[in-house]
Amino acid sequence: METKKPWLIYWLPYEDDREMVSLYSRYQDYVCCVMAENQKEAIQKTIQIAQSTGVPYVKIMGVAIGREEWVNEESPLKDSSPKATNARNKTHI
Repeated sequence: METKKPWLIYWLPYEDDREMVSLYSRYQDYVCCVMAENQKEAIQKTIQIAQSTGVPYVKIMGVAIGREEWVNEESPLKDSSPKATNARNKTHI
């Protein structure tokens, strides 16, 4: 039996299953960090998190190992760097 470890899942939200209508912004990364035994379980958890935030379809873009302090199994990770904060507020540095 494998032990659980933190996984980073990079994803993009879509309105349709054919991935024709995107719901993403160039100012935001879509990343979840979850504890899982393997990539498959981590992807399933990420899809559940995305759907709980109102995203109907998810395209998985990548997988990486995360850190335990990044794990949040309730919502996607938020970027709090100054550049990202200013982009969300539509101000410039």
